[in-house]
Amino acid sequence: MLLNGPNLNLLGRREPARYGTTTLAEIEKAVSELGRSWGWEVVCFQSNHEGALIDCIHNAFGRVDLIIINPGAYTHTSVALRDALAGVAIPVIEVHLSNIHAREEFRHHSFIAPIAVGQIAGFGADGYRLAMEGARHYLTVRKGGEGQHRPEQSPVPLAQAAQSRVARLRQRWGDGIDAFLILSPENRRYLSGFTGSAGFLLVDREGQWLATDFRYWEQAREQAPDWTLLRQKGAWTEALREAVADRGWRNIAVESDVVTLEQQQKLRTALPDVHWVPRQGVVESLRMVKDEGEQLALSRAAALADRGFQHILGYMRPGMTERDVALELEFFLRREGAQGVSFAFIVASGERSALPHGVASDKKIGTGELITLDFGCILEGYCSDMTRTVIFGPPTAEQRKVYDTVLDAQKRALDAIAPGKSGRAIDRIARDVIEAAGYGEHFGHGLGHGVGLLVHENPRLSALSEDVLEPGHVVTVEPGIYIPGWGGVRIEDLVIVTADGCRNLTTSPKELLVL
Repeated sequence: MLLNGPNLNLLGRREPARYGTTTLAEIEKAVSELGRSWGWEVVCFQSNHEGALIDCIHNAFGRVDLIIINPGAYTHTSVALRDALAGVAIPVIEVHLSNIHAREEFRHHSFIAPIAVGQIAGFGADGYRLAMEGARHYLTVRKGGEGQHRPEQSPVPLAQAAQSRVARLRQRWGDGIDAFLILSPENRRYLSGFTGSAGFLLVDREGQWLATDFRYWEQAREQAPDWTLLRQKGAWTEALREAVADRGWRNIAVESDVVTLEQQQKLRTALPDVHWVPRQGVVESLRMVKDEGEQLALSRAAALADRGFQHILGYMRPGMTERDVALELEFFLRREGAQGVSFAFIVASGERSALPHGVASDKKIGTGELITLDFGCILEGYCSDMTRTVIFGPPTAEQRKVYDTVLDAQKRALDAIAPGKSGRAIDRIARDVIEAAGYGEHFGHGLGHGVGLLVHENPRLSALSEDVLEPGHVVTVEPGIYIPGWGGVRIEDLVIVTADGCRNLTTSPKELLVL
């Protein structure tokens, strides 16, 4: 993990004679590319807030092999940052662009150096490369062998995981069912690993078949080696009819919440002797609990979204349009490896921030306006989703009050998340805070939703939810207040439910950022 402290987001224009003209984005890109060339994943994070850096370090426990940190001015002042690094016991390398020992006397002392593997100072932006070389040496030589401490590679999708999912599907589809027809693209991918845009699955008690057309035959063979490939050469219903012929199946389950009326008619025409048994949410119930590979993919997508937020904070200026901001944010995420975006980005400023789904418009962002940024990206097929609200210029007392109310509601809900708690109960905790502050009528949506292959899936945190949280559930926690004609605030994190609470995948600071 590469961490950068206060004011380093200004690199490239901050005292270039001392710190150089290389930007932080360029440094992060170079470090990430060097890591990838070694088979490593490098997570980058920068903040001007001590608490945000500490939270990021805490979240790195058990997930990161080594931390490279430029603490900035916190080097000389922050005992808390030193204690956080010592507390997680992750090896750390300290780096500085300038030679701190040749500068003002107060800069000579580092609270980080005594607990660091080493310190690199005075080599400018190249110091980060030297720190990476030092990290490689430490992890491969001093810690016991090449590759031992490389970040775990995501097992999504693995044939073993897919087979386990199929076995659990067979256990859940109920009695009297001969086979199950899967048409949902997300369920098709989840069960087989096949990512093509066309095809269907057939599963009976002993076999499994994947049908797709000529465009995807080789892809299907590679991605779903344990599935029998049905080569679709005409209408999909014809391929289905041929697959079902002579198998003696009479009762075939079908996703009743996926199949359209047109598809239903085609099924009845192609196979008039088959009884189509409606089954709703069977595969989706399996998808609610994420395995380790899915959790890793989701954490990577969330980490990339955090990096996107840091990037856009340094890019935004008053006078830009909301669309300008949304485009730059999407460009950054795609340049950094995102396969796509989770949804059309919400960038809503001023009065438009009262629109919960205020998709970016041509409105120009003004000083003194609340700006809601709701966005996410897709990595390895899995989505991220986060929201932060910021402001240019000092907030008014009312803006601060609304923001603090939303933040308090979110923190209380996060603290309450645990296995066995209902989505309704967690929603009520946040809603009580907002209602007590007098804004109850301005919080009109549910508190959160599941995230996975789709950005909106079960379980739900809402007043209507019957879902009960389990370890492995991944949900958003996103209270908001929206006042027509005035503006709004939303804060959203993505969390994994654990055995004793939750783990927050979103590490961006939540204090009201005044830009």
